[in-house]
Amino acid sequence: MRLWRCRHYYVNKFPLWKFKYVGGDIKAAKEAFMKRVLVLFIVGVVLFGAFSAQNANAQSANIAQRIIGTWATENGNPWVFNANGTLTQGSNEFKFAVTDTQLVYTRGLGLVIFNISMSADGQTLILVQVGGNNQQYWLTKR
Repeated sequence: MRLWRCRHYYVNKFPLWKFKYVGGDIKAAKEAFMKRVLVLFIVGVVLFGAFSAQNANAQSANIAQRIIGTWATENGNPWVFNANGTLTQGSNEFKFAVTDTQLVYTRGLGLVIFNISMSADGQTLILVQVGGNNQQYWLTKR
């Protein structure tokens, strides 16, 4: 057993998560234990943040791929998202892009931005316009 002496207490140096008090000042031993817990907590938070960011990026790429196809509004008006980045609504054609959780497309000289979400089964697409008149569209897959 390898021991590490610091501030009048002895603890096992390795492994980090196995702590065994073997003598000396109990207050200092508790301090050492809490430092180890804090280090493990920080490592856990960093790893959680990294995996959460990867998951969010994968989800936005997933929506961008799953949006391709024909969708219909409640009134039956078709929205056709093509793989080449064009959106067709009736006889009108627009360029579109999906970024994170937003759908952006050109209309005339301006941009129209929608917050976008998709149901778990991929059959319903919910669009809520950002700014402007806050229009909402519930599109179903055809």
